[in-house]
Amino acid sequence: MNEDSTHIEIKLNGERKQLAAGNTVGQLLDQLAKDRGRAKRNDAVAVELNAEIVPQNQFELTILKPGDTVEVVTLVGGG
Repeated sequence: MNEDSTHIEIKLNGERKQLAAGNTVGQLLDQLAKDRGRAKRNDAVAVELNAEIVPQNQFELTILKPGDTVEVVTLVGGG
């Protein structure tokens, strides 16, 4: 799909992904949870945007742009 005024393309965990233009990091995480059949996103995640960590309190404020590289890592506890 080509980019248009309503969609952008980012690289998510090494793969190309199409998103609605104007989506935030928080909206991306919500969509990923939905795609995995979860009612809500996991709060134990770390997000790197263009090689910089995005603080969790900035997820809803950080708007994704065409060509962004996003890495999402789910933190898992063990023992």
